[in-house]
Amino acid sequence: MKLLLVFLNMLLIYITSLVLAHAGDFAKREIHGFSRDGALFAFEEYGVQDGSGFPYSNIYIIDTKTDEWTAGSPFRVRLEDETRDVFAAREEASILAGPVMKSFEGRGNIVATYQATHRSIDTKRMSAIPRLVIPAIDDEIEFRLEEISFPSTAPCHAFGESKGFRLLKLALKDGNTTQVLHEDKNIPASR
Repeated sequence: MKLLLVFLNMLLIYITSLVLAHAGDFAKREIHGFSRDGALFAFEEYGVQDGSGFPYSNIYIIDTKTDEWTAGSPFRVRLEDETRDVFAAREEASILAGPVMKSFEGRGNIVATYQATHRSIDTKRMSAIPRLVIPAIDDEIEFRLEEISFPSTAPCHAFGESKGFRLLKLALKDGNTTQVLHEDKNIPASR
């Protein structure tokens, strides 16, 4: 009897771990890059919704000068049919975004990125070399994100203090030369 209880407890733990392993929706992402003139930036998040099992895809296009969604963005598709797959949702979102996306060339290279599975990382610092060449011919650069406090605005006071950001680029080889790439003066309504 004691052996049966131990087995049943182990089975219960195993089944619970399987359920927990599949709980939660973590979207995958695709960086579509910049338009030919650099005025627009596009990225996509996609996956299967936790609970419903519905596949979805959202394509976001940002005006790089105004920091606002543009051209009908975001383009959202959720297929309310769990027998369809994520590929179908992505295809439908691409059709919706197609007229705008035809000016995109996938410009830009992803040289460093954090995934949801990474652990023990400082999410406000990232360093990389700009190009993958062996041996490395570029100096390592570091990006740092610093929070800036702002008074909370009307739609956001329930969430506490509002935070903006400052993005810094450091050239590590030449004595930590720092360049400010962006600094919020206020929090844009788009956030």
